[in-house]
Amino acid sequence: MGTRLVTVRLAPYVQGYWLIGASGVIAVDAGPKGAAQRMLAGLQAAGGSSAQVRLILVTHGHLDHFGGAEALRAITGAPVAVHALDAEALHRGQNDPAALRPRGWVARVVQVLPFSLGGAPLAGFKPDLVIAEARDFDLSAYGIPGRLISTPGHTPGSVSLLLEDGRALIGDLLMGQLWAPQSPTWPFFAWDPQALLTSVRTLLDAGAQSFYPAHGGPLDARAVWRWWQKVRL
Repeated sequence: MGTRLVTVRLAPYVQGYWLIGASGVIAVDAGPKGAAQRMLAGLQAAGGSSAQVRLILVTHGHLDHFGGAEALRAITGAPVAVHALDAEALHRGQNDPAALRPRGWVARVVQVLPFSLGGAPLAGFKPDLVIAEARDFDLSAYGIPGRLISTPGHTPGSVSLLLEDGRALIGDLLMGQLWAPQSPTWPFFAWDPQALLTSVRTLLDAGAQSFYPAHGGPLDARAVWRWWQKVRL
């Protein structure tokens, strides 16, 4: 049996994912504060249970991705993993202002909305697993055949998860356009636009066939390639 991918809507235009394998389940992003129960409801609707969860992977250190992680850990007992370069955001319970570099006027509006970016800061918490090198993190130990790839650009420590069949879970490396969710575009914020474009190309070169962002999608690799060619710096 292949790995099942389950999408869970956690907030308006925000989603998390479950990867369900033969010997384990991984949560990819846990949404904002209060989203843990919605994540679990999505898993249960797919026939899974909290006892099967072996890892909670946070793709990057923004509140709309890690705000629900501590509560999900408390329920499942699964460890929370994040890249070392974004771990401080979890410790502090807030977004790193240095990584919130808006692209365009819509992003600047989003930045000041009180309910955006995962909401107000949280009490910080300590991740269980701090990933120094994404390529060295063994997902098979958690029941999922795939690999992590460092994909900085949105934040310094952003990572993506690439399954063997070419499905890539990418956090906020890209997003779907608000008016066309399956059309790729820049995320609202990009810490380093050039690094982001390099990361997109890295995933394409690694064989990614479909991209699953936290906002919109899924995005077909051919559409991502056309976008990359159009906007590359």
